[in-house]
This record gives sequence, C-alpha cells and structure tokens, in this order.
Amino acid sequence: VYGCQMSRLYHQLGLMPSAVISYSLGETVGYFATGAWPDRDVMLKRIEASPLFRTELAGPCRAAARAWGLPADQVVAWRTVLVNLPADTVRAALQNTTAVRLLIVNTPEECVVGGHAPQVENLIRKLDCDALDLEGTVAVHCDAVRPVAEAYRDLHRFATQPPEGIRYYSCAEARAIELNRDSAAKSLKI
Repeated sequence: VYGCQMSRLYHQLGLMPSAVISYSLGETVGYFATGAWPDRDVMLKRIEASPLFRTELAGPCRAAARAWGLPADQVVAWRTVLVNLPADTVRAALQNTTAVRLLIVNTPEECVVGGHAPQVENLIRKLDCDALDLEGTVAVHCDAVRPVAEAYRDLHRFATQPPEGIRYYSCAEARAIELNRDSAAKSLKI
C-alpha cells in the first residue's frame, strides 16, 4: 500500500520513474505501484485463499519441513536475520546445518540468513557476529519453498501491462527484464 501511495503522490507531482529496481518483495510492490499489475485486490484475495502464508511458508512452515526432510509434524519456527559478515564466511559456517540457509547477499560484508530459530541462534553464536532480526518474513529465497514453488509462482501470475518508458530489473537475475506475465512471476526468485 505504501509503495502504491507514494507512486501516486510522485505521479501527481509530475515525477515518473524510468526504472524499477527492487529487492525481494519490493519487486511485487514495484509492479503494483507502477500499474504493471493493476489489481492489488486480486492479490489480496489470492493470498487469503491460499495456505502459502498461513501454513506453508509461514506459521509452522510445512514446506520448509518437507524440503529439509524433517518429521511431518515438525514445526519450523522461522527466523530471518541480517548478519554483518561476508557470504563466504556464512556459507562455510553453514556446513552440516540442516535447517538454516543463506537467503540473500546484500553487500560484500552483509547477508541475510533464515531458518529454524534454534539453528539460526546456533549459527549466530558460531559466527560470533552481530545479527539483526527481520520480523515478519516468510520462508522464501531458499530451497524451503521448493514443495510449493509452482503455487507461489501462480500467486504472482497476473495480466501484465508495463507502462511505456519504464525499465524493470530483476534483483535475482541482476539484469533488466522484458516484463510480461511469465517473466514477472519468474523474476520473483524463491
């Protein structure tokens, strides 16, 4: 909502973007905010009707449990943290962990990890690093989403009409993309 409101305000002031360069959920926001995806209400209805954000990628994170071969009744207490270390250092520390993943590399000295909270806490202790909790995140940007990947992409398949003069970039692909129904859903790497 915030992204759409700010986009409307800028438009009223005569300011138009020439590019949309977003990060994670920001790509979805960018599509709605610029009108490439015109109907946010449809997205809300899809989210409300889907188990993705109630039980699969949030709540008990059943998709993560399945992806990681955990017992069927295992609840994954998802936790995401920003750490002030290079990705290579984090990758090395992740050896032999079952339920923590490197999710995003922000800069050469900062990345995001997520997974089952007790194992995330163990990783932070092992790395002896600063960690900032990122509240309200869901189990995406790693193999935890594989069991529901197609449902997640379907959630993001919309009639797509990018406005003239705006270039869209995919964060995951690190390049500009020709925005259409399939490329938009595909660009949301999970």
